[in-house]
Amino acid sequence: MKNYIYIAMLCLVHGLAFHVQAQDVAYLTNNAEPWGRNGNIIALNNVFGSGNWSKFIYNTADPAQLFSSDYKFVFIEGGNSSTSTMVNFIQNNRTRIENWVAQGNVLFINSATNQLYNSYNVGFGVNFFRSLSGQGNPVNPAHPIFNGSFSPSYTSPYSGNYFAHDIILGSGLTPILIGDNQSSRVILAEKSWGNGKVMFGGLTLPWFQEYWSPQPYVRNLHNNILEYLYNSANVVIDETAPVLSGVPNSTNVECDNVPNIPTVTANDDVDGNLPVTFSETRVNGSCAFNYTLIRTWSATDAAGNEASASQTITVYDDKSPVIDNLPVQLTSFVDAGSCGAIVSFPTITATDNCGNPSFEYSPLSGSFFNVGQTTVTVITTDDCGNSRTENFLVVVEDNIAPETVCQDLTVSLDAAGNASITPAQIDNGSSDACGIAELALDRLSFGCADVGSNPVVLTVTDNNDNSATCSATVTVEDKIVPQTVCQDITVSLDAAGNASITPAQIDNGSSDACGIAELALDRLSFGCADVGNNTVVLTVTDNNDNSATCSATVTVEDKIVPQTVCQDITVSLDAAGNASITPAQIDNGSSDACGIAELALDRLSFGCADVGSNPVVLTVTDNNDNSASCSATVTVEDKIVPQTVCQDLTVSLDASGNASITPAQIDNGSSDACGIAELALDRLSFGCADVGSNPVVL
Repeated sequence: MKNYIYIAMLCLVHGLAFHVQAQDVAYLTNNAEPWGRNGNIIALNNVFGSGNWSKFIYNTADPAQLFSSDYKFVFIEGGNSSTSTMVNFIQNNRTRIENWVAQGNVLFINSATNQLYNSYNVGFGVNFFRSLSGQGNPVNPAHPIFNGSFSPSYTSPYSGNYFAHDIILGSGLTPILIGDNQSSRVILAEKSWGNGKVMFGGLTLPWFQEYWSPQPYVRNLHNNILEYLYNSANVVIDETAPVLSGVPNSTNVECDNVPNIPTVTANDDVDGNLPVTFSETRVNGSCAFNYTLIRTWSATDAAGNEASASQTITVYDDKSPVIDNLPVQLTSFVDAGSCGAIVSFPTITATDNCGNPSFEYSPLSGSFFNVGQTTVTVITTDDCGNSRTENFLVVVEDNIAPETVCQDLTVSLDAAGNASITPAQIDNGSSDACGIAELALDRLSFGCADVGSNPVVLTVTDNNDNSATCSATVTVEDKIVPQTVCQDITVSLDAAGNASITPAQIDNGSSDACGIAELALDRLSFGCADVGNNTVVLTVTDNNDNSATCSATVTVEDKIVPQTVCQDITVSLDAAGNASITPAQIDNGSSDACGIAELALDRLSFGCADVGSNPVVLTVTDNNDNSASCSATVTVEDKIVPQTVCQDLTVSLDASGNASITPAQIDNGSSDACGIAELALDRLSFGCADVGSNPVVL
């Protein structure tokens, strides 16, 4: 269905009411109005009313919103220094703008440049060129802009400084105003474009509301231009796409059943039957016969509405090949010198719905097959990986006995007197192409009674139960030395300082599986020099002349005390009142078989207090720390006289003519190591007759 939009003009003006009832008007300009004049804004408010139109700025405007069904009339202003910005915007969005007008919308491009001095293109096959005009002259006085609801508006000429800056150049233009009354100087013109219209102006419109003359003619002309353009918008919108018929549904098909391309038609409610464009895209899948066909039919009407429909055909191959001639079993015999046979298979074939299947064999034909049953797996696979697996048997038989090779063997008895052998020890490389399953001997164990040569028979059996024998000699040896067990012992020296031992005393249960022949010691006797630990070696020899040793410690002890002999002695104190003695003075021939280590006295020194008889004890210790004692008497004598020291003394007779003295007054430090017992004078008193010197004896 088509949507027809008719724009009606409000014919009556009352007071300050606006002339056109609309909100689908847009004004596109720079941030600042040209020359700083708001004439365009005043005119828009006069015609549509404040708030009933939208303002867009070049550097923020969204072209998709501006040139959409939201707006039927767009006024683009590029005057003064905003021309370059306007031209860039138009060129960047040229196709969108031209298509929008072609749908029945109206565009007004006005540019009175003070920026570009050469020709510049504004789309629609139209160029502007800067050329100043002081006057504007109507070409057709009957044109609606001179007879609009804003009146009076028609006059000739219109004047300004300058009235226009640019002239309009291009084909298909209908001139409305010319500059300076020259027909070649078109300063306002219109052009049909599709179902819409474009008006091109080189006018200095921002000055029209107040400054150019005559007024109010110029002002009303400005208003009538906008009113006329809006009323010219008679948009017929064809938004209905054609209808496609005969498009099949999407489907999934086997690779051998892809459908042919059907005939699809297109019909449009305006344009009738339309040509249909077909395309087919193949999207390869995982294999040659797994893929997707996307078949697309499309048709476009005159309004650019497009109908498109697709069919997706998913092509697949999920059928496995079928094997035609599979054998059940193939039987063969071993090849010479091997445990199997090379077996080749007959030719096997298979069929598949798409393509030629391949074959895989495991094992491959012509492979070597071991004796027994082998399952051969046959896999046939088509191009898409669909496969079928089948099996058959290959049987290979073996009836050849092993080749036996024996070798003689020497074995030694173990500590328990036993020896065992394995078949592998007698085998010397027996072989069979199919491998040896078992080696067996008629005898596996031996003992002391078997020392020497012993015959044995080896039986070799292969993996397929074929067997053969050979003979060998097993020589049994006793190489195991006896198990020696020694023990430490302690012996004491006798009074003569001697001790002896036997091997049996050191042996603590030595043994040999085949019996003990002899026990022997490296040393049997000991003396005083051996007191302490002594290492001895016991040698044990078995019945097969194998020997071993062990060591033990013989601890020799000396438990015999010395024989002591003492004697009495007499000693004199010295001048200091001391006397000392030695053990040797008391010893009178003490003795020990292992020697005397030490003589010791319980007392070695004497003093004044010991004058007389004193008992002492002599202890005799031998070299092995055995000791004994005896007693003796030490008589101490003091034969040293005291040391006398005298001093002279003067005394005075008393009134009676008498004087007396004491020994202490005469003694001047007499001494004796053993002490002073008494001081005595030969004279103690004096009289008148003794006046003078008198000798005395202390």
